[in-house]
Amino acid sequence: MPVVVWDYLRILIAPIHLCADYVVGLRHDLTAMVLVAIESLLILCGGIGVLIIKRRPGGFFAAWVFLSLLPVLQIIPISVMKAERFLYLPSVGFCALAGLLGACIYARTAGSASGGETHTRPRLCILAFVMIVLALSFRTIKRNTAWKDEFTLYRVTASCAPGNFRVQYNLGNAYFRRGDIANALAHTETAFRLRPDFPQVSYNLGLMYATVGRLGEAEAMYRKAIESDPAYARAHNNLAAILFSRGRLEEAGSEWSRALALDPGMEQAKEGLRLLDQSGR
Repeated sequence: MPVVVWDYLRILIAPIHLCADYVVGLRHDLTAMVLVAIESLLILCGGIGVLIIKRRPGGFFAAWVFLSLLPVLQIIPISVMKAERFLYLPSVGFCALAGLLGACIYARTAGSASGGETHTRPRLCILAFVMIVLALSFRTIKRNTAWKDEFTLYRVTASCAPGNFRVQYNLGNAYFRRGDIANALAHTETAFRLRPDFPQVSYNLGLMYATVGRLGEAEAMYRKAIESDPAYARAHNNLAAILFSRGRLEEAGSEWSRALALDPGMEQAKEGLRLLDQSGR
């Protein structure tokens, strides 16, 4: 996580190469990079502690940045290792800290200016600050285009994090809702390769295969979803529908009964059992 913390700081200072959802590999070995990150992070925390002890305003805002990051630094494990949205609250402290730093630089520049530099140096300082603000504002406007809707966000994120199964899964769903089955299948199959044990991915893949008439593959995916989560009522129901359409009535009845046992209010399973009764099973 020290490496992640430093990358969060890099994003705050220079928000380039952004990605809404990152892939972060877990490492259990202490490589040189990790050791340097840990040591430098400890030094930084020590510096913040000194500022707080001396009651400097910068210490408060620096502490704000790190304390607001603590809940997402895997002290209590969460599923997402790193994400831009985790910086919303820390960025408040960071912007205040940047403002204090800018005011300090301006005061020193104005105070040390002499002669002909009395007006020139402070003006150059202000110009530099304005250019930084304009550059960051332009970057914000450009980045906002990636967040204009759900589909665009997932598509942009998949380009920077192709190995992220959540992104591939969500992008597959987004394509499916738009009726683009080919792309929906491509991204959902990628998600399945990345996380074959995730039942929702298997279920969605089964749904897509069934939509295009690939019933054998749909059956296999529903069974995979049930293997990963035996209490997945919708997977039992959809598997039953596939079995019924293929003439395997006894198996279909068993799956619909199982779906109803898991979710007594499931109307699709009730309707399926009524169809079986009408067919004279």
